[in-house]
Amino acid sequence: NVDTLVVVHDVEYVPELSQIFVASSNTSISRWEVKKGNTYKWITNMYPGDAVEKAVPMATLLWVPSHGRQGELTSVGTDHRLYIWDVDKGMISHSFERAHREHVSSLVSFSSLSRTVATSSFDHTVVVWDIENRVKKDKLQMPYPPKKISYSDERLLTVGPKVSNVWDATSMAQICTLNVIGESEEEEDNVLVGGALLTFVDSGEGHQTRAIVGDYQNNFHVWNVTVAESAADARPELLQTFSIKDAGFGHLKDFVLVEHKKYVWPDIYAMGSG
Repeated sequence: NVDTLVVVHDVEYVPELSQIFVASSNTSISRWEVKKGNTYKWITNMYPGDAVEKAVPMATLLWVPSHGRQGELTSVGTDHRLYIWDVDKGMISHSFERAHREHVSSLVSFSSLSRTVATSSFDHTVVVWDIENRVKKDKLQMPYPPKKISYSDERLLTVGPKVSNVWDATSMAQICTLNVIGESEEEEDNVLVGGALLTFVDSGEGHQTRAIVGDYQNNFHVWNVTVAESAADARPELLQTFSIKDAGFGHLKDFVLVEHKKYVWPDIYAMGSG
């Protein structure tokens, strides 16, 4: 029955609770307990309740940890507004002012201790939120609609259709620009689709920041951002380019980094159109 079809919008796993939260098109967030043997037990469904003017499906979920106490579940609704949930009561505990006018493309946490998150939107803005004090902290006006944002160690990466930038997350000053690499006769082939920041300590070079950006042609470009912070022209160094050659993969849609405790370089999990 088409009338009862429910579309899953996002899934968030919370290790400290051993629980999974699932946002869907029926305006609820379902809460599941992860049992031994990879089995799941449904706990409850959470609804926005009186915190919103009308029933609003949640599009994106993010768990924000808190030092010394239980963290909080945040979400962005299809109304472009950021919410905080009381997961024990199963309802929204706080709704922020509406800071975006169009689709919110990303919701990321700055760190496990800062209790600061950022949202990016197709309205050409990135907004930084203080979850602890329930206030909007900063707003960055972009020259392009940011499709993805990524945070690592006081650095913020914004990925646009044709260009990406790295920013100082404290001052919101621009550090460098990462230009699209390669040209194709098809305009859509040159579109950037995702990006991620990685920081680590090198035994010889000290603290290092790398940006990894992927495009529609299945190319990944690894940039040295650290060198741009000391260069007079703020120019990053392109370190490596590699591609997905599997014909059945289609075109790159998005990717995430999964870091190892023992190794500097993470695995890349990519999603294609094939």
